[in-house]
Amino acid sequence: MKNKLTKLICVGVMLIMSIGVLCACNDGITKQGTFDNIYNAEIYDRALNYMNQEYILDHLVSDAIFDGNDTDIIGGDSLPSNYSYIISDKSEFEKAFKNFPVDVDFEERVICVHFFSCIVNGRDYEIKDITKKDSKLIIEIKSIIPNVNYVPIDGTPPIMRCIVIVMDKIEMTEVVFVEQ
Repeated sequence: MKNKLTKLICVGVMLIMSIGVLCACNDGITKQGTFDNIYNAEIYDRALNYMNQEYILDHLVSDAIFDGNDTDIIGGDSLPSNYSYIISDKSEFEKAFKNFPVDVDFEERVICVHFFSCIVNGRDYEIKDITKKDSKLIIEIKSIIPNVNYVPIDGTPPIMRCIVIVMDKIEMTEVVFVEQ
């Protein structure tokens, strides 16, 4: 009887350890999502925190609250619904950013910037996929739904948000962000 109990406990421990090892192996899932990261892309969400105020004011988007302390929604047809563009040199980088969490070598890397109106401000974003069609780069992003046992009610008033992607330099003239 004691021998069977010991075997049962050993099998249980082995099963628990196996599950732990399988969970620790993330099967290629990174902070950037599950896509094939051939461009070594890194996402920096909520990038307004790194940007110069004047630069942000030059890139306002419509239908969004610009400043968290302000409740006025920017509207009208005079502003675009989003901006997406490429920063490929240090001078443009210095105009845009007051600080940035990593050094960018513009001989090897570029920055893709996306300003947009967001209604799920509590969620982080990740890269779903990056594809290149001719000289156009298409970056698919998606908000990450929190891992909870209920449907999150995390909608917010529309705020202006910025996502920055730092990636390998490739031949491209245009970047398009698509939210999934």
